[in-house]
Amino acid sequence: YDNEFGYSCQVIRVVQHITGIEYPTYPTPTT
Repeated sequence: YDNEFGYSCQVIRVVQHITGIEYPTYPTPTT
């Protein structure tokens, strides 16, 4: 389920963005 995996990553990104927390688990462009 690639879509499910991508959705999970997207949710995690949104949560991190909202909470202002950055987890160095996977490379994410901070621009």
